[in-house]
Amino acid sequence: MKRETIYIDTSIPSAYFDLREPEKMAITRQFWKDVGQRYKLCLSNITIAELEADEEEKRIKYRELIKNISVLEISSGINKIVEIYLKSKIIPVKFRIDAIHMAVAVFYRIDYFVTWNCRHLAGAHKRKQIREFNLRQGLFFPEIIIPTEIVEEGL
Repeated sequence: MKRETIYIDTSIPSAYFDLREPEKMAITRQFWKDVGQRYKLCLSNITIAELEADEEEKRIKYRELIKNISVLEISSGINKIVEIYLKSKIIPVKFRIDAIHMAVAVFYRIDYFVTWNCRHLAGAHKRKQIREFNLRQGLFFPEIIIPTEIVEEGL
């Protein structure tokens, strides 16, 4: 049986090491421990670029954390989806990176998009808005969830 896929954006590896939010860090670490065998983890080269923009000490930790995760490339098909999101204002232009992450998960037909970004992606209202928009556009819709949903529900 094929393992389901999970796409992680930058918020997940960032939270793994974020001492300022110990509860979120603990949940993220439990998520990381739980998903390894059951799911195929993916991220994109945009995630890597965002992580590489951080300070050197964190970059070293991020590289070690994500070294065995599949990297999905940004393609022209993804860029087309990004432009659809931005033009329709489903995701504001100033949050283009969020639109790219969403488009990657859509384009590659990822089962779960896991993020801590509740304001622009994983909040209940935003999830519904993106789901309905994608259905109208004939686009795939991955389940957008936060790590807590996998940790507590055992997805």
